[in-house]
This record gives sequence, structure tokens and C-alpha cells, in this order.
Amino acid sequence: MSTSGSVARGAARRSAAFRERARQEADRYGPDPWIFVRELLQNSRDAGATAVRFSVEDGGGREVVRCTDDGEGMSFAHAKRYLFALYASSKETSRNQAGKFGVGFWSILRFEPDEIIIRCRTRAGESWGLRFDGTLEHAVTVPGLTQSGTEIIVARHGGDGRLEHRVYDAVWQSARYLHRRDNVREALPITINGRRANAEFALEAPSAAFRRGSVRGVVGLGPAPRVELFSRGLRLRAAASLDDLIAPSGRHTSRMRVQFPELPGGLAPQALLESDKLQVLLSRSDARDNRALNRLVKLAHRELEWLIDRQLSAARPRSIFRQAWDFFGDRLRESLLLRTVLGSFLGATAALLIGWALWGRTVDDPPARVETRPTAPARGPTAATPRPYQDLAARYRGPRVDVLEPGSAEPIELRYLPSSRRLHFAALSFSELAADGSPVVEPADASATPYRGLSCDRNCVDVEVPISGPGQIHVPIPTGHRLVVDSLRADNVRLPVMMTPEGLPVITLSDATERRLRYRTVAGPDPRRPQTPAISDALPRSLRNRAAAVRTAMVEDRVAALLAEVKARVEYDRSAEVASQHADAVDRGVGFVDRTLEIGAGDCDVQNGLLVALLHAAGVEARLAVGYIGSEGRVFPWLHAWVEYRNSSGAWRVADASEGAQTALPALPQARPAAAAPSAPSDPGPAPDGRGPEPAEPSIAAPPAQQDAAPETQPEGEVAAAPTAAGASTPASSSAEDDDDLLSLVRRLDRDYPWVIRGMPFLLFALAAWSMLGARTRRAVKLDDTPDLSRLLRGVLQQPGAFAQMSSLFTRPIVPCLEGDAISVNRARELAAQGRLYSSADRPALARRAVKSKAVVLDVTTPEGRTVADSLGAIDLDRWAAWVDRARHDPLTTRVNAILRRRGEDWCVTLADRMPTAVTVLDLGKLGAKVERIHGARLVLLDPFSPGIAQATETAKRAPKLGTLMLLDLLADRLDLDATRRARLLSDAAEQALLESFPPR
Repeated sequence: MSTSGSVARGAARRSAAFRERARQEADRYGPDPWIFVRELLQNSRDAGATAVRFSVEDGGGREVVRCTDDGEGMSFAHAKRYLFALYASSKETSRNQAGKFGVGFWSILRFEPDEIIIRCRTRAGESWGLRFDGTLEHAVTVPGLTQSGTEIIVARHGGDGRLEHRVYDAVWQSARYLHRRDNVREALPITINGRRANAEFALEAPSAAFRRGSVRGVVGLGPAPRVELFSRGLRLRAAASLDDLIAPSGRHTSRMRVQFPELPGGLAPQALLESDKLQVLLSRSDARDNRALNRLVKLAHRELEWLIDRQLSAARPRSIFRQAWDFFGDRLRESLLLRTVLGSFLGATAALLIGWALWGRTVDDPPARVETRPTAPARGPTAATPRPYQDLAARYRGPRVDVLEPGSAEPIELRYLPSSRRLHFAALSFSELAADGSPVVEPADASATPYRGLSCDRNCVDVEVPISGPGQIHVPIPTGHRLVVDSLRADNVRLPVMMTPEGLPVITLSDATERRLRYRTVAGPDPRRPQTPAISDALPRSLRNRAAAVRTAMVEDRVAALLAEVKARVEYDRSAEVASQHADAVDRGVGFVDRTLEIGAGDCDVQNGLLVALLHAAGVEARLAVGYIGSEGRVFPWLHAWVEYRNSSGAWRVADASEGAQTALPALPQARPAAAAPSAPSDPGPAPDGRGPEPAEPSIAAPPAQQDAAPETQPEGEVAAAPTAAGASTPASSSAEDDDDLLSLVRRLDRDYPWVIRGMPFLLFALAAWSMLGARTRRAVKLDDTPDLSRLLRGVLQQPGAFAQMSSLFTRPIVPCLEGDAISVNRARELAAQGRLYSSADRPALARRAVKSKAVVLDVTTPEGRTVADSLGAIDLDRWAAWVDRARHDPLTTRVNAILRRRGEDWCVTLADRMPTAVTVLDLGKLGAKVERIHGARLVLLDPFSPGIAQATETAKRAPKLGTLMLLDLLADRLDLDATRRARLLSDAAEQALLESFPPR
């Protein structure tokens, strides 16, 4: 007996512990005791039921809820393993199951039952049943079901006769859209004592149902702000707006019972959203805020905006062109066939263009050399025939100013990609200064060190330029860039690259044959060790002190300070007079720095040569660079000089003292033979577009190869033929230009990354497949047939935050005005805030004059106009017209108006009977309309029967000036005048009233 007793006590303890733990888990579902109704429905749905029936009995002091379904049922072994255990679920790996956690069934304990009956029958024929007491300590077998399915019965003592209502409400709140497990498009029928509790997944018009993959939803406009989130037909979350649904502050709720208060007379956004991709929490009464939820809300926002656009278009049709555009856009979104045809056409067009670019021409063919003349004003050298690039070292004569001549141009066919960059291509550089301060030209053969370049995988610059020798040639490199040595080819032949003492790359050609040089550069620091620059003795003490004063600053700050110093001391000027002054100073043996400071003017290499000397004195490693400025993938034909300085990271940067100069180019004559031209001139000045100086010729003699013939200028915009390598000419043709950006990019990709171009057809095929098979949104729209938008506008004005993302509601002109115009809600709110929004129904003369003066007067004969006018407090011109008709003057108001005019107050005070307030004001200046018998920008109507005004009127009969003071004081108080205006207005009246009180004897 003791053994059996201890076993019974142990079983009782285990049952009590299980019930206590199960009850704790049931409490996770919130305070609603009817949450078990949803859990029973979820289990029935997961069991594949085709119908669920609730039978509710409430009478005789006892409540009984019976839930029966025709699903697959459970075997007793399955129930023992999963149903009668906590945290064990057979649904975790099933994608079409709503339950996962193995605790939902025990939410029935929230009902506080004193009896629980479970009866099942599997489709294989196994039938069983158990009855538990409320403590779960005792269980007895009962007959099972006679057909497949599951029946759960819970019963308890008590009752108030409302059990059926509560069960029905629990089903309606959480599961009215529940659908079958194996067919999401078919509702799972649910009845409570024979009463159907299902609802269609829809909203009243205007609404739009949409489906996109596993996501479905309905958006619409209704009397209550209402948004509900579902997963597999069971509600997870509810909120008042879409943004509240995912608000981090928690403006949503997972409660089972939710009330949505209606807006009085207005419409608000509504939405029903369902997705099987939502991550349901343990209680299955809420969802995790993840990417799937955010994407669902974003999709609902787009659909709601689309619906509102359609509703507005139906109520206020737009132009035929806009309607056609909207129709085509809608058909494109909705029609798979139309998208497929359009995608196929675009893909075929792209394939033809790429095929023409790749195979219409041979990639290795030498391109035609075409020079396109700029569309800027003709400037002579710009139109010269391009020459092969030749080295400039032997021809540079140092900083000086020369007269600009046409023969001084150095037009070369240097092209580069990407063409969007504006680059400074340095062909020479000089960091050493002579005793007189001018740059020292390095020896022509001072390059015996191999060049140390960089590699490049991205952000490279591809350069191509025709060259000719013989001898050493400096390779033009953008300032701040390094050469990719392995990329350099001359007619597809690799050449050794050496480095000058200045760090520039040079190559050597054995003969004068013209070659096409191709190479690649990339931005990077100079690998050489930084050098300490020597300070020029030619600098005067004041400039050395100025440079020494900024030595402790950052490099960029030193450069900026000394750049400003040079611009202040040396003006950009390349006129004949300045050139003559420099030539005379050179003949007299005056050094570079002294003559530059003495004359105070010069061209680009004069200014920047002085800047180099100053930067050296400030401890900045710098050098004078001579070369070409590139723009839109080409270089200007004039040479230019600038400063390259080395920053703290070891990279070279550009500083240009002549940048931004406003000197204009002189008129240029026709070119003449170079042999007859004087020595090459200097800098031609800035470009006409203001982007800095156009590349100039810094004192370079014409190359010997060009002495026998000089180029001739041609009309602007003309395309000239250039000689080919063999000496033949190619006809001019802008369409045949070989370095067209798109074509050059395609060729470069085909050369360096052939898999990109070769894989383009596969990419087009993938895009076409995605267009045909990808997810698309299917819609079914129900619009409101009535053209009345007043309820929608009322909702917008009552809850603007709920419509915040529907821009068309705020920006479209849908609020009707007089004379047939319309304004937007945003405009109406703006005018109302300024006190300039008016309304009228009867169109009196005052309203017509206001419309004529461009005031905005809403038409309140329309529901929309009346709604906006009432909501925003528009000024009723009908009432004002009636008041103005009753307005009259008396002696008191006449005296007051006279004082107001003397004091500069542009008011008109009159009396009018039956006014709503003692003092009523209309700003005629804002209205823009004149009123007969009224003079002034503000009309003030006084009710003669109001106490204060009646007292002032009576006083004025025996003491006119005292009555005038009383009325003015009342106006100042009612109109809230500041102290200064109040004192100015009342001072004279008070004095006159005081004198009136003490008449002279």
C-alpha cells in the first residue's frame, strides 16, 4: 500500500508541475482568456481540416465549448509524444504549418476549465479519447470519434449567457480570414453554433487587392484608420497606420481584441496584409520586425499610393496625355505579354548595337585620326593640324613672356579615358632653381635609372598619343599619377622605360618614324624619398620671411598662403608691353625673381616659377611642370605651366597661380609658315568658359620637323582631315571618330575583360527570363463611383501623418475654387496659415473682386471646397459682404478714422449691426480687393450694441474727445497693439480728452 501510495503521490506531483509549467507558458499569450480559440483553429488548419465547427453551451451554471474539425487526426502515440509534452512540435520542418513551438494547445488552461476532453480518429482508422480533470491529475478513457478528425471539449462552472458572443468575437478578431492548409486561396469554413464566422479578404471601395508571390494584401480607404497583419490567415499585429505597424516606439498592438475608432465624416488608409515569410514569435500573436515585414509595408505603401492616384484620376480626370501615360504604365505593370515583348525588343536592340560595336569594326584596326574643331570662338591655334608629340626638353627656354602667335600652338592627338576627368599632363618638370631664380633644365641624357611604376586594377587612365623621334621622349603623365610600366606599347612593341632625375618616365626612339604610343596611369605616391628643397638666394628678405612664417603650417595651408601671395604680387598679363619689359630686363641681366617682382606681371610660367621659389623657401618640395591640360578625353593645343607640390602622403598635387585669370586672348591672324614666325610665344591665358587657363605655349621654339609648313586655321566647328601614318588623308567625318567614348569603352573591355562582352547575351537572356518568370504584382481594384472627394480630404486634414507618403493627395490641385480653378491641399494649408484663404458660395461682388485680384477663394458649393474651408478656417466672403453692406459711419467713427490716418494707421473703422463679436477685422491688403466707401488696408467692423462700444458712443455724445479716447483704447486692446504703437495712437487723444475735461475759464 505504501508503495502504491508513493507512486500516486509522485504522479500527482508530476501532474501538478506539468500543469503549473503549462499555465505559465499559456500566460505568454497575453491576458485574453479566449486566445485558446485561435490556437484550436490553428491546430485544425495545420491538420488539413476542410471545416471547423464550434458548439457552445451556456446554461445551468455551466459553460461548454466544443471544437470539432475533419482533419487528419492524431494517433495516441503522436499525442503522447507531442500534444501531452511541452516544447515538442512535429511542425517545425513543415513550411505550410503555422504552429512550431509545441505549447499552443495548452492555452486552453487560460479558460480555467474543470474538464478537458480530447477525442481523435486518424484517417488510418485509429480512434481514441481521454478526459482530464482541471488539475490534469486524473485521466480516463472515453470513446473516440467515428470519423477522422479531432474534437476538443473544455467545460467550467459559471456563465453569464454571453459565451457564444465571446467565442464568435474571438474567431472574428483573429481568424476570420483563415484559409486551408493546402489551398491558400480557399477559406477554411468556421461556424459557431451554425453561424458562419468567415469574411472575404477585402475592403469596401475604394480599395485594391494585390498579390505578389506569397504576399497578398488589400489597401483601401475607410471610416476608421485600420491596418492588420496576418500570417497564414491568423492575425499577428494591428495598428492605426502602415508606419505604426513597424514603428520602433511600439504604436502597434498584438492584442486579440482591437477596436478601430472611426473618423467623424472622414476617410483614413486601411490595409490587410498577409505573408508566409514573416517570422512568428513564440506566442504566435506577433511577428519579428525583420526585412520581410519592412518590405511588405513598403509594398503596401506603393499600392495605397497607386490606389489613391487612380481614385483621384477617376474623380478629377487629367489631360489625355497624362491618362495615356498612366494607362501604358499600368498595362506594362500588369501585362506579362507586354513586358515580354518590350523586353525582347530592347534586348534585341542592345544585342545588335553591341554586335555592331564588336564585329562591325576590327578592334586592332588603326582608327581614323580626325580633329574636331571646338565650337568656342575661333582662336587660331585650336584649328591647327595635329602633330606627332615630340619631346619638349630641348626647346624650353625658361619663364618669360612672349607675344602670342598662331604658329606657337603644339596641337597633339593625345586622347584618354575616362574622358570625364580634367587632367594636367606633365611633359617636363623642373625642381632646381638657378642663381637668378629660374628653373634649371635637366640634361637631355640624364636618365639612366629604370622607372618604378605601379600596377592598376581600377580607376586607371588609358592614354593614346602619336609620337615621333629620334631621341629621348618624356612620356606625358597626369600630375599625381604613376605610369603602369607593363602597359606601355609603341605600335604594340614594348619599350624600356627610364626615369629622369625629376622622376618622370622617358623612352628612347631610334628614328623619326611616327608611332602610336599607348599606356596606362594610376594615381599614387612618388616612391622616391622626399627631398629637402634649397632656398633661392634670389628671393628678397621680405619674401623669405613670409615663407618662413608659414613653415609650421600644414603643407596645403602653406601652398594656399603662398599662392595668394604670388597672385597679389604678380598680375597675369601676357600683353606685348609686358613681354617687352621682360625682354629688356633679360638683356640688362636682371634675374628672374627681381624682374618678376619689379614688373609685377607675367604669364603662367612666370607666376608659377616664382611660386616654386616661395614654396622651396617654405620647405615644400615643389617643381615647375610644363605640359597639356586635358578635358573631355583630349588635350588643348596650347602648352601650359603649373606647379606640382608634394603633399604629406608623398603624392604630387597641382597648384596654379594663373588659374582664374580673366585676360582675354588677342585676335589671331591666319597662320603663316613657322619659319617666318618669331620664337614661340607664351601662355595664351584662360579658357573662355572660366574653368581656369587654357593650355598655353611656355616659350618653346617650333620643332624642326614643322619648319617647312605651318598649319592653316579653319572655320570653327569644322572637322578637318588629318594625315595617316602613311601620309594619306582620311575624309573628315564626325560620325567616324575612332575614340567615341562608348565605342572605346567597349573595345577596352573586349581587350582587357573579354568575358564581360562575351557574357552580355547571357545577361540579356537572364533579364528576359526574369521579366517573364519573375514575381509581379497582380491587382484587382474597386473605385468609388462618386466624384465626391470631401471625405478623403477631411481624413487628410484630420490625420495628415497617415497620408504622409501619398504625395499626390497634397500636391494635386483637387480643391475647387471660384472661376473653375483648383488648388492643392498643401497650398490651401499654406494660405490658411497666412490668413489668405477665403471661401464663398453666393459669389458676391467682394468675392468677385478678390478673384480678379488673384486671391484664392474656395468654392463652398462643392463638398470638397466646403470641407477644406471648414477644416482650415477659411474667411467667409459671403458673410463679410453682408456685413459690409450694413456698415455705416457715425461722428465717433469719423473722428477715430481721422486720428488713425494722422498716425499712419491704414485702418477704416465702421459700425455694423448683428456682428458675431464686438470687433471684427478683415485684412483688405491680403485680400487684394477694394470695397466701396472703405478707405484703408484693414477693415474694422464694430458692433454698436456691444458694451464697450455702446459706452464709448454714449460718452461721445456729451464728451466727444473722451469718447474718442475710449474707443481708441478699446481698439488698441482688442487688436493687441504693441506698447509703442499704442502710445503713439493714444497720446494726442488723451491730451485732447484731458483738455476737454478742464475747459478754459
